[in-house]
Parts: sequence; C-alpha cells; structure tokens
Amino acid sequence: MRRIFTAIILALFVGQNTYAQKFIEDQSQYLFDNVFHDAMRAKLKGDYQSAFDMLAYLAKQQPNNPVLLNELGNLLGETKDYVHAAELTLKAVEVDTTDNRVYIDNAIKYLTAAYQFDKVIPLYDKLLKLNPNDIDAKLQKYNALIDIERYEEALKEAETIKTEDPEIKYEVEIRRVAIYAGQKKYKKALKIAKALDKQRPNNARTIYLISHLNYLMGYIDEALALCDRATKCPEGDAFNFLLADMYRSQGMDSLFAERTLKGFASPELNEGYKIQQVSQLLNDQNILTDANWMPFVTNVFSSLLQQYPANPDIVSLADSYYNIHKKHDVAYQLLTRFVENNPGTQYIWSNILAYLQIQYTSQKTGDKKKVLDKILSYCARAREELPNEPTIALQHGIYLSESKQWTEALASSSEAYAAFDSNDPNVRAKNRDRRLLALNVIASCYVELDSIPQAFMVYDQILAENPDDSQALNNYAYYLALRGQQLDKAERMSMRSLDLDALNTANLDTYAYILFREEKYQEAMFVMERCMEQIAQNGEECGSVNYDHYGDMLFKVGRVDEAIENWQKALNLNPGNKLIERKINEKTYIAE
Repeated sequence: MRRIFTAIILALFVGQNTYAQKFIEDQSQYLFDNVFHDAMRAKLKGDYQSAFDMLAYLAKQQPNNPVLLNELGNLLGETKDYVHAAELTLKAVEVDTTDNRVYIDNAIKYLTAAYQFDKVIPLYDKLLKLNPNDIDAKLQKYNALIDIERYEEALKEAETIKTEDPEIKYEVEIRRVAIYAGQKKYKKALKIAKALDKQRPNNARTIYLISHLNYLMGYIDEALALCDRATKCPEGDAFNFLLADMYRSQGMDSLFAERTLKGFASPELNEGYKIQQVSQLLNDQNILTDANWMPFVTNVFSSLLQQYPANPDIVSLADSYYNIHKKHDVAYQLLTRFVENNPGTQYIWSNILAYLQIQYTSQKTGDKKKVLDKILSYCARAREELPNEPTIALQHGIYLSESKQWTEALASSSEAYAAFDSNDPNVRAKNRDRRLLALNVIASCYVELDSIPQAFMVYDQILAENPDDSQALNNYAYYLALRGQQLDKAERMSMRSLDLDALNTANLDTYAYILFREEKYQEAMFVMERCMEQIAQNGEECGSVNYDHYGDMLFKVGRVDEAIENWQKALNLNPGNKLIERKINEKTYIAE
C-alpha cells in the first residue's frame, strides 16, 4: 500500500513538472514570436535599427537560428553594410540543414556586393548539387571565376553550360573574350569578338570590346573609330563615357568633355547610372581640384539638375565639389533652391546651416540677428523633416542658445544628448565629440537659467570623460570667476584651456577676468590687451564683454576716463545693460 501511494505521489509530481516545463517552453516561444513579429513590423516601417536590436536580442538566445541570421543579414544589407551582411547570411547557410535556396541566394547577393567572389563559388556548387541543370547558377559561377581571375576553371565551367538560348550563348562567348583579354591573349580574344560581330552586327557591346582590344594592342586610331561606332548603335549612349575615357588618356581634353556631356544629356541612360558616372568623374583629382575644369563640371551638374531636380544625391555631389573650391555662396544657393521644393537630407540641412554659420560669423553685429533668424527658421524646418536626426537637434540647440532662448535650447540639446548617449559602447564612442558638445550647450543653458549646481555637475561630467575639453574648461572657469568661487581651480582650468588653444580669444578673456577677480590687475590688463590684439588680428571686432572687462581693469589701475570709454563701447554693443549703465553713470566699478 505504501509503495502504491508513493508511486501515485511521484506520478503526480512528475506530471506537474512536465506540465510546468511545457508551459515555460510555450511562454518562451510566445515571447520569441512576439519579438520577431515586432522586428518585422519595424523593418517594414524602415526602422532598421530597432528591428536589428530586437533580432540581435533573439539571436543571443538562439545564436544558430538560420532565420534570425538571415534576417539580421538582410537588415545590414539594407544599410549597405555588405561585409557583415555576408557574414551573417553565410552563417545561416552553414547552420541550415535544409539547403534553403533563399539563404543561399542572400549569401551570394551580399558576398558579391562585398566583392568576396571566392566565397561565392562553393555556394554555386551547392546550388548545382541541388540542381545540376541550373543554367543560371552555372553562368553566375562562370562570371565569379572570371572575377577572381581563375580563368582556366572558368573556361572548363563554360564547357558545361549547354543551352540553345542565343542570349546565354552570347554571354558565355563574350566572357571568353574577357578571359583571353585578361590573359593578354588579345588576338585570340579578337578572333572570338569579330565572330560575334558577324553574328550580331551593330551590337554596341561587341563593337566596344573589339575597340578595347585594339586599344590594348596599341591601335589607338582604330580603337577610337570603333568606339565611336559603338556609340551610334542602338543602346550605345553609355559608350560615350568609355570613348571619353579613351580621349582623356590621349590628352584630347576637349573631345573628352564633349563626349562626357553627351553621355550625361542622353535620355537613354537612367538616373542611377549617371550619378555613378559623375562620382567616377570626380574621382579624377585633376578634374576635381583644378579650377580650369570648373566650367566643364558646372555644365555637367547643370545638365543633371535640369533633368533630375529632385535628386538629393546630385545636389549633394555638386555641393561637395563647390565646397572644395570654397565657392560657398554658390553651394549655399544650390542647396537652398533645392529645399524650396524638395525635402532635404541630413547632409543637405547640415551644410545649409554650416554655410549660414560662415555668414553669421562674418556679419557685423547689427546684421547678425537677420542671419540668426534665418538659421533658426531652417533648423525648425530641418527638424520637422528629420525628427529622429540628433545632429540637427544639436545644431538647433546651439543656435537657440545663441539667440538666448535658453529653455528651448536646453530641451533641444538634451534630446540630442539622449540620442548620442547610447547603451551600445561602439555607438557611444563614435558620438563622443557630439555628446560632449551637447553637454557643453546644456551646461551653458543651466547657467543662464540660474541652475548653477546643475551646470557645474554637467561640467564635472564632461571633464571626467575628457579632462582636456577646452570649451568646458574655459566656460566652467569663467562661471566660477563670475561668482568669485574657487578661483584657484578656475585659474588652473583656464590655464589648461590656453595650453590647448593659446590663441582662442574667449580663453584669453576668461584668463584675464580670473586674474582680475584675484586682484592681479596689471597681469589681467596685459592678458586682456593681448586678447583684444588677437581679435583684431583675426579680422573681428571686440564684443561687449571684452570692452566691459577691459573697462573694469582700467578702473582698478586708476585710468577712470579710459574705463568709462570702454564701458560706453560695451553698452553700445549691448544696449539696455543696467549694470554697465550704472558703471558709466556712477563712474565706478560695480561687481557682477
């Protein structure tokens, strides 16, 4: 009886354990499915980072799950990180036991995009093992063998491609021409190419290959004539660029320019191909940097922008070109005209703001407000179009602080900092400078909003991460000096900021003011005069703070009239400042 009772208890206990285990497994699968589906929804919305984070979380639990590896690879492929996309999709193929064609095709796609052709060959062998008559796989393997210059293997592979399809036959033969050309067997290659020309007369591709072979053999005139003939064939416009390259190599620059412009003007060629060609054109350092080529490059961009006025890649390439030549006004007009009718990218908005910054710093004091208002207007629009771009939020915060909109500046800079302060150490390290810049703006906002303890905590945070942050050292020192607090510490930080940037006029002004608060008046005057000389050397004008500080120092050494004169200059630049008005009216120094 006792044994029966024990057996019943054990059966109940084991049954409960089995049920509990199944419940846990079901819950785990339910959680997995939910996270996976959330990731797929994020991917459909274009939020690749969120999708990647969710799938990476699942992959930590199931590192050899081919579905996860394949999807992670696809996400990296969407962001053009083909090397890591190839690694993940290739691993998906390796751990998968079903020879899933989707995984193999994806691995091939990303390995090819990453130019890792040698790793593609075994995948084609896997496909051919599944289907020995897969002509497409054979042809692609043939191409890949040529790409990695395994020519003898490629020729053997060509023999296995048995088909009556004339297009495939042509592709096999045309690549044989490429193989023999790669082996410098030009005559053999030329014989095949001429045979193809008889079979398919007036084919631009074949004629160009014959032209190129003649060029390699040194028959330049014949090569040029043949390539010109190729451009006149159906679908031959693309060969204008290749003919242009030949002209360029022979020093025929006017013919090079003519053919290049003809290629860009062609309605036969698509937008993406033309962008690829202009990128290659600008890889020529002579064309890129020699101002003599500027009319030609300007004509290229004028043609493209007329055809594709809404393409941000073209306008960005043009901006980059003009920026190299310091044609900032031209670049600025180009970008602002673009955003009048089209949404801007992060690159376009950032560069518009950068050009406005140049205008802002070069303006006289009275005109600065107009430029600043324009900057703030563009910042606001950029943030509407790119609400998740922290760089734009940071720029907006900087300019809001410049316009003394401290609360708004604090909110914008804090938003940027939160985005840059990622839990991912790699992302955090990459954004280090922008994080610290955001913190500097935040600290300045706290000071102006009279939240001094918070400001000093932020400065301590900055300097704990980077003890040589010149901006934080200078500002922290200045705000301590304004309050007459820890002047020894302020002087050390100020001297360190000058060690890092000896000609920075803000740093010089701060150091002079600290010496003044320490009652070292003659030393303070010497540094302040050096600061004002440096401002003049920079082609700038002293600000209200410079004149005010210099006036204080002059007063303390008994030069009252000169002190009042400088206070008056400070007031002219900062009308309505009550403290400066009192100094002038009472003809005495009054501490801040």
